This record gives sequence, structure tokens and C-alpha cells, in this order.
Amino acid sequence: MLSHSVLGSFALAMIGLKLVAVRWVPRWMERIAVIGSALFAATTGTVLTSVLWYFVTWIRGDARPGY
Repeated sequence: MLSHSVLGSFALAMIGLKLVAVRWVPRWMERIAVIGSALFAATTGTVLTSVLWYFVTWIRGDARPGY
């Protein structure tokens, strides 16, 4: 899914931005909560799109979990 890829890439970018903000650009620390919130939203979106794909595929009968 394209949305899963975009959200995953955004999450990785937010992780990198947060590391840069914490280590090398101290004046960005006032925006660390916004960066953290964006990271949370991107990570949640990535997981939810993965779950959505799994259940849609499972309901259609194309793939059954092999427990």
C-alpha cells in the first residue's frame, strides 16, 4: 500500500529529525513535542495501514494465517 510506505518513510524522517533536534540543534527543543506527536501519528498510521491490509486480505480469503 502506498499509504503504508509514505507513513513509514515519514516516521523514519521524524525519528531522524528528533535525533537531530535533541543532539545538535538545541533551539529546536521548544518544538520537540510537535515532532514527537508527528512521530506518534506516523507510527500509528503505519501500523494501522498494515493491520487494515492484513484483515482485508484475510476477509477476502486470499490469505489465511497459518497458526
